[in-house]
Amino acid sequence: MQKSRWIAGVVTLLAVSPVAYGASFMVPTDGELVALAKGIVIATNVSSYPVHVPDGWIDTVYEFQVEEVIKGDIDVSAPLRLVEGGGAIDGQYTFVPEAPGYRVGERALIFIGTNKRGENCTWGMILGKFDFVHDLHGEKLLIRGADEGEIFGWDACWNHWDEPIRAEAEFLNFVRATACGKASAPNYFVAKENVVWRLQPRSETNSAGFHADDYQYTSVPGGGGLRPGGIRWKNIFDQPGGGGSVTFQIIGNEASVPDPMGGIDNAMAAWNGNALSNVNYRRGPAGSAPFGTDDGINSIHLDDATDVPGSAIGFSSYHCAGDLYPFDGAQMCATTDADVAIAPGIGSQKVYEEALTHELGHTLSFRHSGDKAPATSIAVMNAISSGSYGAVLQPWDHDAVSTVYNPNPAACIAPSIEVQAQTQTITCGQSANLSVTVSGTAPLSYQWYLGASGNTGTPVGTNSPNFNTGPLTSTTTQYWVRVTGQCAPSVDSTTATITVSPSGCTPPSITVQPQSQTIFSGQQAFLSVIASGSGPFKYQWYKGATGNTSTPVGPVPTLTPALAFTTQIWVRVTGQCNPPADSATATITVIPGSGCNPPSIVVQPGSGSINQGQSATLIVGASGTAPFSYQWYIGTPPNASNPVLGGTTQSISVSPATTTTYWVRVTDRCNLPTDSAAATITVNDCTPPSITAQPAGQQIAVGSSTTLSVAAAGTGPLHYQWFQGTSCDTSMPVGTDSSSFTTPLITSETSFWVRVTGQCSPTAISATAAIDVKSGRQRAVRH
Repeated sequence: MQKSRWIAGVVTLLAVSPVAYGASFMVPTDGELVALAKGIVIATNVSSYPVHVPDGWIDTVYEFQVEEVIKGDIDVSAPLRLVEGGGAIDGQYTFVPEAPGYRVGERALIFIGTNKRGENCTWGMILGKFDFVHDLHGEKLLIRGADEGEIFGWDACWNHWDEPIRAEAEFLNFVRATACGKASAPNYFVAKENVVWRLQPRSETNSAGFHADDYQYTSVPGGGGLRPGGIRWKNIFDQPGGGGSVTFQIIGNEASVPDPMGGIDNAMAAWNGNALSNVNYRRGPAGSAPFGTDDGINSIHLDDATDVPGSAIGFSSYHCAGDLYPFDGAQMCATTDADVAIAPGIGSQKVYEEALTHELGHTLSFRHSGDKAPATSIAVMNAISSGSYGAVLQPWDHDAVSTVYNPNPAACIAPSIEVQAQTQTITCGQSANLSVTVSGTAPLSYQWYLGASGNTGTPVGTNSPNFNTGPLTSTTTQYWVRVTGQCAPSVDSTTATITVSPSGCTPPSITVQPQSQTIFSGQQAFLSVIASGSGPFKYQWYKGATGNTSTPVGPVPTLTPALAFTTQIWVRVTGQCNPPADSATATITVIPGSGCNPPSIVVQPGSGSINQGQSATLIVGASGTAPFSYQWYIGTPPNASNPVLGGTTQSISVSPATTTTYWVRVTDRCNLPTDSAAATITVNDCTPPSITAQPAGQQIAVGSSTTLSVAAAGTGPLHYQWFQGTSCDTSMPVGTDSSSFTTPLITSETSFWVRVTGQCSPTAISATAAIDVKSGRQRAVRH
């Protein structure tokens, strides 16, 4: 059973509870968000795993395949890792309100920042994640807080924040232009009353096979592990020819209003009257059924001082059975009983009708309109009454009933690629398996092509979301797929590049295995592995016996969490060619007792060099009697006269102005200390690259070529990458690592620019050099 309250008037407790239990934001403008983020990408989540962090919390590491880099120095050929607060390991849980989460296969526009440990994370928690969605009309949108909930905060003028909805194409154009330093007006906001939401099918399901996310507008029963898509009256309103209805007995009479029965009729007519739905509620005769009992009798209790709690004026309960049935891509739980209670002494006919309309909305399974996106306070289903709507639905209410009770929900949705085909590296003579995951109105057809995305010259494969390349021997090969659905437009995948390792590639082999150990209860164990072969290598550790991949525990050799029971751990090493290598199983035997001995340093902080203005991360690994406390110092051990302010974590980020030496003292739970070795951070004098002479636009004859050049200063060596197109467009790299570039033969007007990289950031971007082959004009376009 699920119960819902609806409270008249503004209650102070409700007004302040988001501050007490969630996060409150000073929300930047979109232009400020672009400037504040160190990186901006469009990326798809491919995996995630929880990790213990030094402050005792649990974080989740998300790995992404990057589709487009809009800002920042990010390698699209390697997985992008973001570390977000919250997670669960071995029955331990950390929950961080407003921390973003990413489902496997989810595609998002992500603004990247850095956490206190120097790791990449989503900038500003949920402020930096935008979900790609579309509404009932197929309009492509970017929304924030879709999975995490409503954003509570203020703008720079201390006005309460009302999160807008953004049109996908226009908002992406704004972000790209702003990231490149080009002025752009924010012309991408969409009027909320024009957006009609519907369920977007999810790829993730729980162990019972039901969708993990609830239906957009419905409440969800959570008891007994049941997590269906939502609650809904099953087929009652869907009978051929109409006529199906739900009837409510009336118990009592609301003496304080002029027309209590007419008010019930008006409230029912509000939900019945939606043009896109088939709801049919009816007022029945007087009865005597009890409130809140799953007896199959639906009832409205008037003048009810017993069942309406506290300061509420309306209260409702509704039940659903385990009779699950599919509706619009989700598993729904069938409603079996619904009851409404209205408190005595309301007095106002309009407030009485609004309370009835709201509570009847709950019996249709609708949630409060402000609980999560799509969210608004302008709705009969808002948690706090305006007292001004009466029995008149607002746009959000109409969206809810037309979505959940639409007799024809299968509106045609154009195909959309949720998971792209993956770029891979294989050995010579092997095959690559490519696949895409697509949503949209079925049936869908697939055509794979050889070449870059958009090049339809060489069709390959069969009509399938999966494609096997066959044995490959060339250095690199590109593939993509076009998906066509029942309505336009079709969708093209990104390009998947298959790199064939050169001859002589050696699969990884493990030369030093992770070692079994014996520790005391509550201690940590340090595990490491050494591999040989054609690197670089990737490492994935697992809990259990070798071959059991059900419980991943981390991507790199690391300290285990504090262990209370004997545990088995192993690692899989992946190199540049197959097959990967699996280690032997390391058994960590845990024996009772504290075993208090001074901690030992198993990973010393490492020395390094940085440029002026850059930062370095120092980390220490210790084994012994956990938990540990840390204090970092400037100088050499054991001189503890100059502690680092705030340096009390396992890793710290430092930005010294001159060459500086650091060390750390680690203390275990028995208050026994151990000092690390000293680590020196050398600060180099480094000047970022700057362009002193721009490449000049030129006039040339049709069919001829020309040479462009650039002059740059900065700490070298300097490296040059030329591109065809306008400044910041990196889609067509050309030329070699040289300050000059000779174009190919040119037959029509085009342009080029160059990016200069030095020994320290940021990179330098040249102006656009336009090549005019028509009018003889010379011009240089600056970004």
